[in-house]
Amino acid sequence: MKKLIFAALALLTLGGGAYAQGTVFEELTLAEAVAKATAEDKMVFVDCFTEWCGPCKIMAADVFPTREVGEFMNPRFVSVAIDMEKGEGVEIARRFRVAAFPTFLLLDGEGREVNRIVGSAAPDEFIAKLESAIDPANNAAALKAAYEADKSLATGIPYIEDLKGKLADYDPVLVELWGVLSDDERFSPVFLDLATGGDLSPDFPLIDQLLADRERFEAVKGKGSLTRLVERIYQRFWPTALSGRDVNMAALEKSAEVVASLDLPQYNLTGHMAAVALLTARKDWDGVLRYFNDEMASVPYTYPKRMIESGLTTAWRNGTPEQKEAIVDSYYKKQLENAKAGEAVTHYTNMLAFFANGGVPIRRPSPQTSTQPQQRTWQQLTPEEKAETTSGTLGKDFGLNEAQTKQVYELHLKMNRDWDALREQGKLADSGNVRAVMEERQVELHTAMRKILTAEQYTKWTDMLAGQRQQAQQGQQR
Repeated sequence: MKKLIFAALALLTLGGGAYAQGTVFEELTLAEAVAKATAEDKMVFVDCFTEWCGPCKIMAADVFPTREVGEFMNPRFVSVAIDMEKGEGVEIARRFRVAAFPTFLLLDGEGREVNRIVGSAAPDEFIAKLESAIDPANNAAALKAAYEADKSLATGIPYIEDLKGKLADYDPVLVELWGVLSDDERFSPVFLDLATGGDLSPDFPLIDQLLADRERFEAVKGKGSLTRLVERIYQRFWPTALSGRDVNMAALEKSAEVVASLDLPQYNLTGHMAAVALLTARKDWDGVLRYFNDEMASVPYTYPKRMIESGLTTAWRNGTPEQKEAIVDSYYKKQLENAKAGEAVTHYTNMLAFFANGGVPIRRPSPQTSTQPQQRTWQQLTPEEKAETTSGTLGKDFGLNEAQTKQVYELHLKMNRDWDALREQGKLADSGNVRAVMEERQVELHTAMRKILTAEQYTKWTDMLAGQRQQAQQGQQR
């Protein structure tokens, strides 16, 4: 479909000159595109897309067809658009480590990557990115050579950013750069933003150095920022261990060591999650139960506590009959006895029924057949109620001022109304359409929230979203 759109756009240009408007995408394999680029002394432009990618569709509909983008690209590139989930696209995605969409690969006449652009952009911005990407001073070889000749902040930042964009391993360069920088440079905002920005793996190499000078790190990044950094590094890692799946034990043990060094208060569940994840991965079922009875029994019921309890569920699934009985009697029954809030009572009642049923969830009566009054679900709230709830929660949790809270309310009200309108128009009946719309909404939401929130608030907000996704995934696993 996407290639047909490009072909149609190309045909429209024939009446006013071959390259009068719009980018010309050709029906070629990658090898054919490289051969043609070599013959025409051009580069290869590869639009790496997927059918479900909303921003990819925006680029196809609103950016590539424009006259200015076509006039820039057509004389310089042989352009192809390849679905990364079909045909040769699967191998291309593996070969070039394409994991974010859209990604635009810029290849030379031998098929080697010169540079890449990740993400959508408006026409003028995209042209500027292309100009920068094809500048010989900015290609991968030049950036590496500049860094090797002068290992400094000025050369290290663009080199590491280039490696990050290619999803290459940049940890060795990061560690090496830390070693040559002065203390002031190490704790400069520009270096710390580079080192701690984006997705971080459980093997993050500078955690010990930052822990050793926590006060200085938090003087730059804000109070509590090191704890939030640790959570970002490990929170997507711990649920895997809690569910009983195989994990990197060395990294898991390191996470427990790091969290313990933070000396967190008992009500902070990060420490509990790290400890239970490690015990679960070690298959120490008695240790898991002992930890819950000693450390978690008095912790108030919250959704994060419930997620940590998934480690205890894993212990129950894999333990001996005696261990299973102890888990139910010494922890869950006592939690129900001490539960006060309605949600906690419901949760522990359901869990006891789950265990009594041999680990099979109990089907509850639907709202239509229940005689009890039902709370309204999120879907049943009005757009105004949803926006009020969201803005109120974010305002309280992230310290938004009055103006920010109002902007968040108005943004979510608009998006909720737009979603309802799409549903009424029948545009959400197809699951593929829902996925595409959600992708586009995410782009719109993040773009707007970046403008409303401070950098620190935005980081907290994205961390919160990541945590919610983890909780949802954990719920599906249960």
